[in-house]
Amino acid sequence: MGKRHRVEQHLDALRRVGIQPTRNERQLVLEVGKEARKKVDSIMAREGVGAGSYVHIHPTSRWLFKTWDYEKVAQVIDGLAAEGKKVVLTSSPDKQELIMIDAILAKVKSEPINLCGKLTLKELAGVIESANVFLGMDSVPMHMAAALNTPVVALFGPSDPVEWGPWCAKKIILTSDLFPCRPCGVDGCGGGKRSECLSDLTVKQVLLALEKVLQ
Repeated sequence: MGKRHRVEQHLDALRRVGIQPTRNERQLVLEVGKEARKKVDSIMAREGVGAGSYVHIHPTSRWLFKTWDYEKVAQVIDGLAAEGKKVVLTSSPDKQELIMIDAILAKVKSEPINLCGKLTLKELAGVIESANVFLGMDSVPMHMAAALNTPVVALFGPSDPVEWGPWCAKKIILTSDLFPCRPCGVDGCGGGKRSECLSDLTVKQVLLALEKVLQ
């Protein structure tokens, strides 16, 4: 049997009891909620950013071996800023994720809006929903973006996008074809916490993907 997305695998529970979901019934749905929407609108107004006017980047993951090189994230942020685009940066409040964010911010020359570690999950959903496009890794926020119908650019290394990719129509998934070992599911090459297949992806590839998904 060929590989199938996790959404399809879970829907098999319904199929076994005679319920056959149509294509239109397979879309993920996430509701931001009034309170979170109000809080996010207030934050964005304070930052001078309106809905549909920024790129949302969530470069971290609970599993850091799924993340891209922080220097390249910084270059993408500066590349977007050079094009006149506003960037909103988020992460969880996890200590290791915030260390990565600090490393990124130490490299950027522009000034992204930094909401890292400051949002609830519902508020994060509000930020994602109002973005022009979401850029991230194989992570929970990527799946939230898919459920909110926000265009997604996702970077995949050791995990399999066929099974775990964003479940939405408007997306670009970037992987490296030069590594026949991927997807391996291992926590970095040789267990070394750094995935070469991710590091192989270039800043140019990511910037082009962001431009293309918005066309």
